[in-house]
Amino acid sequence: MVHTNLSTVSIVGRPNVGKSTLFNRIIGRRKAVVHETSGTTRDSVEYLCEKDDKRFRLIDTGGFLKKSSDKISILVKRQIEKAFGESDILFFVCDVKMGITTQDEELLPILRAEDKKVFLIVNKVDNRKLEDDVYDFYQLGLGKPYPVSAVHGRGVDELLEDLLTALNPDKGSTPEKIVHKIAITGRPNVGKSSFINTLLEEERVIVDSIPGTTRDSIDTYFRKGNDLYLLIDTAGIRHKRKVKEALDVYSMSRSREAIERSDVSFLLIDGYDGLRNDDVRIFNYILECGKCCILVVNKWDLVKNIQMADYQNEILRKTHTIASYPIIFASAKTGRNLLSCIDMVKLVIANSEQTIQTHKLNKLLEMISRHIVFGAKRRIKFYYMVQTSVSPPTFLIFVNNPRDIKEEHTNYIEGILRKEYMFLGTPIKIQYRGKR
Repeated sequence: MVHTNLSTVSIVGRPNVGKSTLFNRIIGRRKAVVHETSGTTRDSVEYLCEKDDKRFRLIDTGGFLKKSSDKISILVKRQIEKAFGESDILFFVCDVKMGITTQDEELLPILRAEDKKVFLIVNKVDNRKLEDDVYDFYQLGLGKPYPVSAVHGRGVDELLEDLLTALNPDKGSTPEKIVHKIAITGRPNVGKSSFINTLLEEERVIVDSIPGTTRDSIDTYFRKGNDLYLLIDTAGIRHKRKVKEALDVYSMSRSREAIERSDVSFLLIDGYDGLRNDDVRIFNYILECGKCCILVVNKWDLVKNIQMADYQNEILRKTHTIASYPIIFASAKTGRNLLSCIDMVKLVIANSEQTIQTHKLNKLLEMISRHIVFGAKRRIKFYYMVQTSVSPPTFLIFVNNPRDIKEEHTNYIEGILRKEYMFLGTPIKIQYRGKR
């Protein structure tokens, strides 16, 4: 893990006491999914905070239940215990309106056994009338309780002031620079979390056969050689008609945000199921965002009696656009080709950042103009072509009348550009402007 030289603060407590709301309040943005449904947070979500020139790692954990019976709750508990072990300071959050509960008391032996600095935070103190109820929490034996309202921000500044004082002064050096940000995307249950866990060789995110296990976008760091990558595990993206709960809406929103802040997306498809319409929709969204894309056919260990070439041809039959993007056959279960996916990242990023000299583009445009004369009411005249930006490569073409340009013209020009130059894995944007 990166940032081991930073103090780590974990927010812990029973379900539905407002841990994720407090997490979002401290970092100043909505990163953790917040909902009134108990147990919304499952995976531990972390963020690198910087306050008054001091840095620390903040972790939001799932709701702690001592007597966990179902599989998901047991996995959540493991994630919390892992956060306990990594932390220097613990934020123990309670709910002033519910008072001290049996579930709160069940956490006390664990908090004391960790022998770490504990901040007792009494949340949901939304008005002065509730402040008197905070004194009841002294009986937990954890010292001064901090009355806060994570929703309104009351008391959070005082909490942070005392936190900064308590941070280890020997920790807090500048974190390492991330080479590239990779979003792990796909439909629910295609193996995104397993992909990350196998790559990291640890159970970083919760894996279960139930679709929709991952709800937040989970940031994880991965090192290969001297390069440090940020991996973003996302919730499965569903078609709108399949979204039935508010939590799914929030999770999908986080997934789209993850794609937008990434440099490249791994689009995982279920090798056993094949390419579905929802896969194509996600692929198109990645391209709309102007992001590089690598298709990863996961669960290849389950596919029998079909050759890779035949499988790839079947994918291309459904959408020819994918021919411009790498396809890697992998298995999160066995680890097959996972590192090859990481190796491919540098190539597609380099392709997206290349700049083509203007005189070469105009020589190419001259050849193109001899062929594109069809489909317009009048002859299309191409005057000039220039590259205006990279990531994604964007080209501006001056023509006599932009309204005469049709989709097939743009597709033809893009095909010529891809044939002449290495643009594998990156979308290309072509824009038009009238001569005047």
